[in-house]
Amino acid sequence: MGDGRDFVAIDNRVQQATPQDQVIYPLSAFLKKAMGRWTTRQERIADANGKNQADERQAEAEAELEAHRQAVALAEANRIATQDVQTK
Repeated sequence: MGDGRDFVAIDNRVQQATPQDQVIYPLSAFLKKAMGRWTTRQERIADANGKNQADERQAEAEAELEAHRQAVALAEANRIATQDVQTK
């Protein structure tokens, strides 16, 4: 329906159509427009979900990195403590 010619074509067909078609053509135009809005909304939701998933993965990666750092620090502390005990 971008440049306006679609509306003219629909209007021309509706005026030449049967009474049943006069309901179907406007309804199909309405549904096409509604589906476009629904698709856009679904895309926004998908984008938001994708961003949330990326944020969750980032948070998980940061938590794993912090846990690794703590494990390395604990291992180093154990190594130093073991050396101190062995040297005494």
